[in-house]
Amino acid sequence: MAGSWLVFRRVVAWGMALLFALIALTSAMEATSSSDWFAVVLFSASTVFLIWIGLFGAGARSSMADDRAMHAKRRRRYRWRL
Repeated sequence: MAGSWLVFRRVVAWGMALLFALIALTSAMEATSSSDWFAVVLFSASTVFLIWIGLFGAGARSSMADDRAMHAKRRRRYRWRL
């Protein structure tokens, strides 16, 4: 069950990251004002965040500080390869 959740989380998060990256790229090519560039930065930051969530998931706290440590514990517990 945990392996299925990992695959589902990565497919959804990385799929959304790809969509946001395409939106950011398209917006960057057509950006003319500062509000257009704000949208590019916002979608780019969201892309990075979604890639992080796809890789490591969420930790025990609401900050991103423990995400990698929690992922390492879960990887050992459920014997995930990645």
